[in-house]
Amino acid sequence: MTTRYAILPELNLILYVCEGVITREEFYSVQEEVIHRKGDVPHMVSILDLTRASLDFNLDDMKYAIEWSRTKMEQGHKFGPMVIITLDKGIKLVVDTLNLMSTKVDMDIKAFGSIEQAIAYLGLDHQQQIVDAIVSMQN
Repeated sequence: MTTRYAILPELNLILYVCEGVITREEFYSVQEEVIHRKGDVPHMVSILDLTRASLDFNLDDMKYAIEWSRTKMEQGHKFGPMVIITLDKGIKLVVDTLNLMSTKVDMDIKAFGSIEQAIAYLGLDHQQQIVDAIVSMQN
């Protein structure tokens, strides 16, 4: 898996561009790095571009995701919404399953087919700036 990310505090946004097969270990290693780098900035929105990626996640990985999020929240981390850009029905199914399984943890995760749909859902300003940042990260 290749993951590039950009922390944009001026937009209250973290952008991720992922390519290849994503495993739990790789994904949460990047998440820990981002948490460390962004510091104590609460409720940052995360946009994950998975249009060039696939997931290697199973039920245990989804349980891990919920437990990881619960632990981080108990430690005081305040996550904002996460939107995933994908055309992969399997990834969309994982997102739906995570939302159904996370009854005790508020996991605000949604999947969309385009960045424009995700930005509209989030109600974000600076749409062109966000699109440009993702496109430059893809290259």
